[in-house]
Amino acid sequence: TWGKGLLIFNKESKQFNQVLKENYPNSHTLILDIYNENDTSIWATTGDGLIQYDIQSKSVKKVIDHNTSFGLLRGISYIDSRGIIWFCHNKGLFKYDPLQSQNNFIELEKRSGVQNPMEVKAIIQSKNYIYAVGQYTSGLHKINKTDYSIETIKIPPFNYKIAGYNIMDMVEMDDGNFLLLSNSKIVIFNPKTQQVELSPLQINHPNPSLQTIVRDNNNNYWIGGREGGLFLLNFENNTIKNYKKQFDVYHEGN
Repeated sequence: TWGKGLLIFNKESKQFNQVLKENYPNSHTLILDIYNENDTSIWATTGDGLIQYDIQSKSVKKVIDHNTSFGLLRGISYIDSRGIIWFCHNKGLFKYDPLQSQNNFIELEKRSGVQNPMEVKAIIQSKNYIYAVGQYTSGLHKINKTDYSIETIKIPPFNYKIAGYNIMDMVEMDDGNFLLLSNSKIVIFNPKTQQVELSPLQINHPNPSLQTIVRDNNNNYWIGGREGGLFLLNFENNTIKNYKKQFDVYHEGN
């Protein structure tokens, strides 16, 4: 939520539980992103820091307030095999090691004082590399996990403005390619050839304001937009279905 903190919904009782309300009143109310770690823990980044919720005991295991010298923790993307949590900041990419309780900063690109700060929106780990994209970026950042060297791959199909590419999200496809999402366009990136092309499926809407994309177990792609609603893309059938009416809950007179 954006005002009541982390809510846990019990599917059996159909009840919501505000897990931080008793011990952490009026704190960590703004939830930014959530990561499920192997169905053992839920990690949530908040406006105040980081929350670890234990799924088995149904209780909060750890609450970490952010250190202002590192800035706001923004958006967990994954936790690797060593238990290291990767999360984002509008200056680059941070790595949090819970065993050492420290943050390591990876600067993806230098920004001047007059430029918009880069906001990392999505990370994909593929073989020996980490791929990161975000708003106001110079392209797709390919990070070598051995020496943390960075290669920036340009993305021609996206509209590029003075501020940079406006990339909102990214997901790995079943064939190993990446599906990248801007606020209005969808492109496919091939990590082997490093080629980028427009997706054959594009959402026809005057202002979809696309925000996020998720792939389900049936290789369907769900895209959420602020103006266009929810879209279901199926590349095998070459179809797009829109679910906007199901989310129009504020009708006149209600």
